[in-house]
Amino acid sequence: MAASPVAQMRTHRRILIASLIGTSVEFYDFYLRGADWLLPKPRHPSESWDLPEERADPASQRSQPSLG
Repeated sequence: MAASPVAQMRTHRRILIASLIGTSVEFYDFYLRGADWLLPKPRHPSESWDLPEERADPASQRSQPSLG
């Protein structure tokens, strides 16, 4: 027994909506993972983002001779 055209239209609409939702979730997942990959991170979890004391204080740095 063949399904009515209205039932077929509902089935196609349901498939389309499910497909759009799934594609949106997958795109969002890949977008977040790509954005996370581009962000700078410490090389090791124990490393800190803070600069060492000798690099943070400009007065403690030795002046480099100029080439000019």
